Amino acid sequence: YLGIDRRLRYAHVSTLSADLGNTSLFLALYTGGTLLLMPEAARREPEVFFHFIQQNQASFIKITPSHWQAMSGVMELHSGEPLRLDYLLLGGERLDIHFAEAILKSGITRHLVNHYGPTETTVGVLARKIETADLSVTDSAPSGLPFGQTQAVIIDNDQEITGEGTGELYIGGPSVTPGYLNAPQET
Repeated sequence: YLGIDRRLRYAHVSTLSADLGNTSLFLALYTGGTLLLMPEAARREPEVFFHFIQQNQASFIKITPSHWQAMSGVMELHSGEPLRLDYLLLGGERLDIHFAEAILKSGITRHLVNHYGPTETTVGVLARKIETADLSVTDSAPSGLPFGQTQAVIIDNDQEITGEGTGELYIGGPSVTPGYLNAPQET
């Protein structure tokens, strides 16, 4: 979906025990890129975070919106040496459209992507490259379309599949764990 056609430098900014970082881990392996394991101090301290990315020339980061917001405040202090990422993937939380707009205006990344995948799918199954045109749609960035063998439908209040509007998102496919089959309390 991302169309990555060259070897990138993937910053792994979460613990190895969390599924959020699997995007960077597996993309680095799949594309022959470099995986940069960020030390714990760099994941927690904005100044150290910035220098780690800068010194290691990271070009791809997958991170939650709140973590990125906490870390990105220090970047204004380093305007003379700005970060320039190829990809910034935000996932694990709702992406506020105003925050997405600020990221796009900053020019910090060539591609801003909203990456969605609930716990039941372990890793993201929907993605959308966020463009300026997306900024007037709602108060949160669009989740995107399914990729791979994932199927996604929205079920409205009348339990009908709807192509638009509000409802509940249903996801199917090989990435959905079988532990949720016939277990409505977990679904």
